[in-house]
Amino acid sequence: MLLNPQKPSQGLLFQQIIVLFFVFVVSLGILFTLLSLTLGIGPDELATDLGGQFFYCYVVQTDQTLGKLGEYSIILLLYILALITGGIYYLLRFAKRICGLSIEILPPQQALPLLGLILAFLTLTLQTSQQFCLFQYMRERHANKTKEEGIEYIFDDHYKFSQYCKSIFPGFYTADFYTDIKDEPPDDAMTAQRMVSYFLYPHIDIRINRDQPKDCIILYFVSNAQAYVPQDYQIIGTYKKYCHLAVRRDLIHDE
Repeated sequence: MLLNPQKPSQGLLFQQIIVLFFVFVVSLGILFTLLSLTLGIGPDELATDLGGQFFYCYVVQTDQTLGKLGEYSIILLLYILALITGGIYYLLRFAKRICGLSIEILPPQQALPLLGLILAFLTLTLQTSQQFCLFQYMRERHANKTKEEGIEYIFDDHYKFSQYCKSIFPGFYTADFYTDIKDEPPDDAMTAQRMVSYFLYPHIDIRINRDQPKDCIILYFVSNAQAYVPQDYQIIGTYKKYCHLAVRRDLIHDE
């Protein structure tokens, strides 16, 4: 029975895959060595920092975001790893052809997609592990918290300032909203306005037409509060120095 010359035996295919894994491990070692020398940190610390960069956490504000390892973009490092891997693969093929090495190497049309799958598997593994660690962290963090304490922890100043305003000026009012926060997501002015408006509603509504007269002015992280407060309004409460609630003077006198 004739063997198909286009289809390698299982033993030969296994050897070819082992060679590809060897190429990838060597490439990873080269990248780690270069990063360790450039950043001046040891391999163990580097591996920990690198693993922690594969999940963008919007919840825990102290976590670093996906995108940086030192001054280098994590996405750039993945591209560099892919280039190093491809370079070593072709170098190995060149050495086999010139030096007559006895190793078996998959052709490029099979090797390159397989190397891409290895890189994707590594990335997904790191992402999944970080998500699991985050889940464990948040579970332990919120184990003994009430619902209100959990909301306060996640939304921080958005929630605390809203509760402060409602506590010092109870009732149902309309308000204008001003902030000096820049438009840089995820901590942009629109996000802040939506979160504060959600926690203030229905006691203080800041989402109505600005042409209507307002009962209050919500000043959320503004550097010069007086620039936003007309003469017929008065600041009655301040939170963290830069967050204020100003109310129409006639409403204060009515109280």
